[in-house]
Amino acid sequence: MSKLNEFEETTPNVLADGWNAYIRKDLKLNKYLLVSWRMSGSEFSKELIRENFPELTPNEHWAKTHIVLNADIVAALKKEADTKVFVIITDPREVAMNIGFYENGLHLADFDYQLDSKQNVNTSEFLNQVAQKQIDLIRFYKKQFGNSCIVLRYEDAVFNQKIFLEQVSKFTKLKPLGVDNARKYKRSIHKNVGDFHNFFSHGPLTRHYLGYKKFYKEYKYPEESLQNLKYDWHGASSLDLKNKSSYQQMLKENGVILDREVLARIESIDEY
Repeated sequence: MSKLNEFEETTPNVLADGWNAYIRKDLKLNKYLLVSWRMSGSEFSKELIRENFPELTPNEHWAKTHIVLNADIVAALKKEADTKVFVIITDPREVAMNIGFYENGLHLADFDYQLDSKQNVNTSEFLNQVAQKQIDLIRFYKKQFGNSCIVLRYEDAVFNQKIFLEQVSKFTKLKPLGVDNARKYKRSIHKNVGDFHNFFSHGPLTRHYLGYKKFYKEYKYPEESLQNLKYDWHGASSLDLKNKSSYQQMLKENGVILDREVLARIESIDEY
């Protein structure tokens, strides 16, 4: 656990502990703490929150950590900033996939895992370590911050935004604007969902799932994964759409002014 005097000021007014944590030097500014294990889609989730809740938009009020913070820092955050904690989780098998293979394994650091070699990730042991990282973060921050801590799934930020925003709304007592802006998809922070079966063998996946079944059940991650969400918008074929949305509402949500010219162009369009 890092102590405040172990953090270095890497950019003006931002203290960092390597790749592990980033907090504002003026502690009272740290109103919101983004918590996740590495490669879990936390930045994408944060951007969805910021674009929907104006009160949570100022980036200077956000801090971030991948680790359990020192008790002194936690106490200071609660006292100085009344910090609210957003723990972002992802199916550990997807996280393991992103860590092991995204950007050619760039994020597979020796100091994070116990591995015989960096190539030896197709094991239940590696999957277990990744799951345990998330579980440890959830337990710590829920215990330390109580009702000021919420656990959110990255997958919901991508595929179930209504559910995700409703959870944040209930937690913050704020009303979401219903925005899905494109910027968060353009900042190289969007992580894959539903592909881990292509990277890990059946045996390690099964042994891992059985060992961590309680976690998967609690956070509603099915054994076969959420991969069907990637294709659930299709109907009987790729030419059919099972789920349709209001085209006019989509334009409004993205700031398009429905003037006479635009209304004439979309007159024949209802859903899309």
